[in-house]
Amino acid sequence: MNLKKSIRKVLREGNSLQSKLMQMMKTKGVDVTSKIVGGFDNLNKILKLDLDDLDVQEMLVKNFINFVEIPEIEVTGLEIKKSSSGNRIINILITTESNASNIESWLVRNIIEYLSGVFTFPIKAAWEPAFGGKPKISLSSELVEENDDGNITESVLSENKKTSLKEKLKNVVETQGIKMGVTIVGSLEKLFSILDIKGTQEDMIFLVKSIMDNEVEKQLKYCNYDIIKTLHSIKLYVFVAKPLPGEEETFDRLLNAVEEFISNLIYKLGGGLVRGHNVYVYNTGTNC
Repeated sequence: MNLKKSIRKVLREGNSLQSKLMQMMKTKGVDVTSKIVGGFDNLNKILKLDLDDLDVQEMLVKNFINFVEIPEIEVTGLEIKKSSSGNRIINILITTESNASNIESWLVRNIIEYLSGVFTFPIKAAWEPAFGGKPKISLSSELVEENDDGNITESVLSENKKTSLKEKLKNVVETQGIKMGVTIVGSLEKLFSILDIKGTQEDMIFLVKSIMDNEVEKQLKYCNYDIIKTLHSIKLYVFVAKPLPGEEETFDRLLNAVEEFISNLIYKLGGGLVRGHNVYVYNTGTNC
């Protein structure tokens, strides 16, 4: 099936794809999602977005920035400010090892140039004048400090920056795992502090989902899993494929080993908030 036929098929499916594409935007970003359906115009036809709405424009631009990969530059968070005209300024907080001068303005101009070929609404640099109230979205960038360990210093984490950093880190933990979050901020304790992890049931579910979808999935093949709430905690049920021929005699020991592996990983990466003995591994009796 050629590209045009694929696009027609996607467009005919209409509303049935909306939830899937919105979820894809959350996990892969608007740029990748647009390319899958043949461009942003096609994506907008399916999602039926109001591109004149300021909140929609802000959501799309923030989504793009949260997923963009730029050599030698790490986006650590976003600040949202209101301009005097009531429009939005998205300030991109970055760290870099590059010694290039004016890297903040270079970043802003390159993002605007790229997005001019993606979105149909205009975006400008915050330092440029606006006429007639347009564009509604402006971009700026700020190079934040790092300490000797390469971690973001507490002095730059104002309440607004903490909020934007929390959103960024939550997305990282959901899509790339807790280890990646720790790599960014320097320690599990600091990561939990920024994410406001305190050991509630919702925190436990968030942590276990991240560990299963990232760290466990990279090392262990399983069919699926289910998280069940108990009175004060949770239980994790992991389902694996039936044993291969010749593995039947040792399969029970293998299940015990898998259970121990997942339990230890969850206890370690969950900072002890999720008890390892609440993990159960079962044979589905199928090949998944």
